[in-house]
Amino acid sequence: MEELIIQTTEKNVVVWDWSLKTQKEKGDSLMEGCVSNLLEHVTVNVRQNNLEDLVRIWNQWDSDTRGIFTEKYGDVANLIAINVDERLIQAMVRFWDPAYQCITFNQEDMTPTIEEYVALLHIDNV
Repeated sequence: MEELIIQTTEKNVVVWDWSLKTQKEKGDSLMEGCVSNLLEHVTVNVRQNNLEDLVRIWNQWDSDTRGIFTEKYGDVANLIAINVDERLIQAMVRFWDPAYQCITFNQEDMTPTIEEYVALLHIDNV
């Protein structure tokens, strides 16, 4: 296990170095004329809808019907069970950089990892 952690750490360092080198060589990835800046003031209105009817309908469906729905619309039905954390959304929006489409803290950008993309996109053969 410890060897795996060491290998992963070494790979992360290689990727980090490559990323910095590439950005220095090729410059920024933003389109010309696009300026990246975080807003000084952000207003967020969050509303949790009453989903009782949707939950009732979903619970009435058999697994075949749920499967057909999931094939057509993806995992959107899983959002029924998610409670919105308004304070978390407000904190995250403050650091959202629309130009880069990521969350930025000082000079560090937070984006999904390859593993997170694989899970989100349901890719099996990576």
